[in-house]
Formats: sequence, C-alpha cells, structure tokens
Amino acid sequence: MGQTKIKDIYFASSNSNKYLEIEPILRQYGIVSHFAKMSLQEIQSESVQQIAEAKCTNAFDYLQKPVIIEDDGFYLSSLKGFPGQYSSFVYKTLGNQGILKLMQNRADRKAYFLSVIAYGDGHTFKIFSGKTRGMISKLATDGGWGFDPIFVPENTIKTYGELSLLNRKSFYSHRHKSIEKFSKWYIKKRLRYRNR
Repeated sequence: MGQTKIKDIYFASSNSNKYLEIEPILRQYGIVSHFAKMSLQEIQSESVQQIAEAKCTNAFDYLQKPVIIEDDGFYLSSLKGFPGQYSSFVYKTLGNQGILKLMQNRADRKAYFLSVIAYGDGHTFKIFSGKTRGMISKLATDGGWGFDPIFVPENTIKTYGELSLLNRKSFYSHRHKSIEKFSKWYIKKRLRYRNR
C-alpha cells in the first residue's frame, strides 16, 4: 500500500483501545492519524449509524479538522439483538460474566459485532461498516478488551481475546473491516483532490 503519507486525520474517542486497533491499519495505507481523547455526546437511537453520525458531527464541531469516529454494537441472537447499540453501557454494568449468565442454558449462542466508521470534514460526510459473525463462548478467556474474551468469530475456535494475544484479531475484526473500507475510500478521495 502507499508509501506517500496522506493528510492528517483525527480519531476522536474516549477509548484509546479503539485507536490502538485502527492506527496500524491507517498507517498501512499511509494515512497519518492522531488520537483526540474526548467524550462524545451519545444520542438515544436504535441505529448505530445514527449514533455514529451524531458523534462525528459533534467531534468535527469541536476539532474543526477532518475526523473519524467509530461506534459499534454487539448483537446476541437469542436475546433479540441485545445489547446492540447499548453495548458499552451493558459492558460497564454487567461485564462478560453477566452476559455469560444471561446465556446460560441457551442453545442459540450466535452473535455478531457491527462496526461503523463515520468521517466528516465539514464538506463531506461518509459512513463505512464492517460486520463479523460468530458465537458466544462458554467461558471468558484472557486477552483483548470489552467483549473480546467471550466472542468467537466464524472460522476460528479462539475468542477475540485469545486472537489479540496472538496478534491475529485483525484477521477477523469487524473494526478492521470498516476501517479498511474507509482507508481505501479516503486514499481515492485525496488523490482526486490532488489531481484537480
């Protein structure tokens, strides 16, 4: 991927773990990024996309620089999509052990993660999404953060947590999928701008 470094962009979040996941991917594409640690206003909405859009608008209004934010949801099939867009709040209140208790004796352990990247620069606004399907493990493992220790993505028998310890989470990650889509689009956007 490109050797030429592409115009600086900010990643706004209160969660530095997200930035640690996406920065190496942006760097692979030659995109220089900076972490802007900030708490973003979260609207009440059933849509992760709408939440991401509002956060991105909020971040751009504050920074006045090209910015991306990432919002995600964790959806459990047998719990009718819970916790979905409320994943962060549910993790803080129930944790992984709380989710495993809710899943006790449930045959359907299917789940998926949805990641939404929102980009804004005052002129252009775009959304990119990535989804990874998988299962809820019976026990929490070591490694990773958030729900990583209890989510086993498709085509592996290891949790996100275990894959993180092996530096292999990016092969399956929902966040990796969405930030790659963004990076490919952003490179083309910058090239079109330069060639005007």
